[in-house]
Amino acid sequence: MSPQPKKGNCAPGWSDVVKPGGPRTDTCYPGRNAKPTYYPGGRECADGYFRSAGWCLPGEKKTVTATAGSVQKANPLDRCPAGYFTLTANGNMCTSLAANPPTIRLKGDAACGEGEIDDWGLYCISNYGNLTRKDAAKGFPDYNAIYQTSYTTTGKQQRPRQEALPEGLEYTPAYFVIFGRVDRDGAPIPGGSVSGSATASSSDHGAAGQAPASTVDCSAAGASQAGASAGARLGGLMGGRSGKASRAGAALGGALGGVAQREVQPAGCP
Repeated sequence: MSPQPKKGNCAPGWSDVVKPGGPRTDTCYPGRNAKPTYYPGGRECADGYFRSAGWCLPGEKKTVTATAGSVQKANPLDRCPAGYFTLTANGNMCTSLAANPPTIRLKGDAACGEGEIDDWGLYCISNYGNLTRKDAAKGFPDYNAIYQTSYTTTGKQQRPRQEALPEGLEYTPAYFVIFGRVDRDGAPIPGGSVSGSATASSSDHGAAGQAPASTVDCSAAGASQAGASAGARLGGLMGGRSGKASRAGAALGGALGGVAQREVQPAGCP
């Protein structure tokens, strides 16, 4: 409980001011409800302690653990895939609080395999049939966590490398391949449609989303259009703020088109 040197910030319940309204200092002082704490450096917290804001506090943090596990990023500024978000205690990790999170892995240089969906050009997603729209749309906490914790992992506070899709910050390219052009509450998103994947979801789960029969495009061209649309969005992100789709995004579009046709085939198609 003794005052401790500040390590970029103070532990929860501790403050870098001696008295209210006073100047900030380089020392952290315990507040009225402060708990004993220590700074672990690069080590894990000792048994009986959990990490919070970079410090170790007594007790165990009560959280839901992803059954598919966490994945370390290739770059701490990378956005996480659908259903996952950046761990605030470790900006290098993607984790999930979903009851049934999809399985994810780093994509690497090779294309995603059969039954996998490419997300951001960085991850391959599989086993997403029980993922809900609300669990998939975790872009806000992901984006915010990267911005807030980037200093500890990169040496300066930076924004994520992949920002927002036209449909909103909370979504990823794979979200629309799985669920179609619907928001996290199932309402159609105006401004066009993605043929070849579900355009409206009658269920909260990705694999069950279906489009009305009158609007279904079962052709290979429909699936290709779906992939091209998703690839164009990703291409714009990879091309920078100008929004110009890169060749990588266009190539990814074809792959996503094939996945859309295999994995999210609407009702009424052979």
